[in-house]
Amino acid sequence: MDHSKQMDYFNQHNHFMRHNNMELVSLTDQEARTRLTVTEESYNSVDVVHGGAFFTLADCAAGALVRADGRRYVTQGGTLSLLRSVTSGTVEAVATYLHRGRSTCVVSVSLYNDAGKLVASGTYSMFCFQD
Repeated sequence: MDHSKQMDYFNQHNHFMRHNNMELVSLTDQEARTRLTVTEESYNSVDVVHGGAFFTLADCAAGALVRADGRRYVTQGGTLSLLRSVTSGTVEAVATYLHRGRSTCVVSVSLYNDAGKLVASGTYSMFCFQD
């Protein structure tokens, strides 16, 4: 599978990610990385990055990882623990497999700030609806 073409397609056609200053920056068979560039639009009412932005960034990393096999998936569910606030720079999500089944995958996602500190950690379950 040509992951560079997948990355180009993902970044061009995921309008929600583009709208929210997110991009897929790395993709292999075993890991996906997405990045949020923090802007004022990323903030909640107390001027830190909104937890929903973290959740979306992690969900997109999990989705990109499972789709690396060329099939189509949807998110079944996810949990994310927010550990540290972010006010500027970038946030990078790193997604890796905990389980890869025929129709269901479970993905661990860790989010890091520019200093490499863990800011959030979660687990996402993904369902394959195309064989």
